[in-house]
Amino acid sequence: MRGVLDGLNAVLDRLSGLSFSACKGCSKDSGKQELGFGHVFAIRPLSNANTEATTATQRGARFLHEGRLDEAQRELHRARQLAPGRNEAITNLGCVYHMMGDEIAAMQLYREAHAADPLDDTAVMALAALEQRRSRSEEAQRLLMGFLQDHDASHVGVLRQLGRLYQDSGHWSKAAGCFHRLLTIEPGGAEWSAQLQLCLDQLHTKDDRGEPVPNPGGLPGAFARAFSFVEPIVRSASGDVAQQPQPQPSSPPLFGGGQPPTNGGAGGGGE
Repeated sequence: MRGVLDGLNAVLDRLSGLSFSACKGCSKDSGKQELGFGHVFAIRPLSNANTEATTATQRGARFLHEGRLDEAQRELHRARQLAPGRNEAITNLGCVYHMMGDEIAAMQLYREAHAADPLDDTAVMALAALEQRRSRSEEAQRLLMGFLQDHDASHVGVLRQLGRLYQDSGHWSKAAGCFHRLLTIEPGGAEWSAQLQLCLDQLHTKDDRGEPVPNPGGLPGAFARAFSFVEPIVRSASGDVAQQPQPQPSSPPLFGGGQPPTNGGAGGGGE
């Protein structure tokens, strides 16, 4: 009898663990989950917390997977109360509000999590995605670029999201810079190669007179233009930014100072 009970407990634990990954794509409206953001809007396990908070989080993840959003919201609210100060509990609650379609409450929670821990990549990526949904692309760019500049210039998820954001905004050369950087981090990555090629296909490699587009690196064509946007990231990651020559004003760096360019400014659509 003891062996049967142990077996049942093991199965329940396994199902609870699976619910964290399975709930990524769940929602009352399956089309609501934007392509590519399933890893951002997901429930994170609450490790090293008290048993009640951990159990409430597991139940909330299971309810979310089953589409029982009101019950998931109740459990994740409880988990947050039982584990105050835990960013996972805050972003988990933000996730369920996002799934329920309450973008205002979700934004408030992700902002709270980002303010509490700027190194929380889930919080910054989710917040940037919500800003993009509100047509606030500049703010989304600021969040993602700030994370890369200040914390981790090689974060694959943030670079991918920034590259896709640049693509959506028509900033093809900057998007190409992001995917080229991803290829240096993960050589041979099929997605990065395909997205880089897509970006380069959109760039003009010759001017109106049929001459190659000038670029600060002296290299021909679109690849050099894309690479000029990657250089500041590489230099920042290696810690020798000040010792390297800066790109010319005609090709603004991917992580330049000040506010990110608008669609009508330098580096805008039609690059």
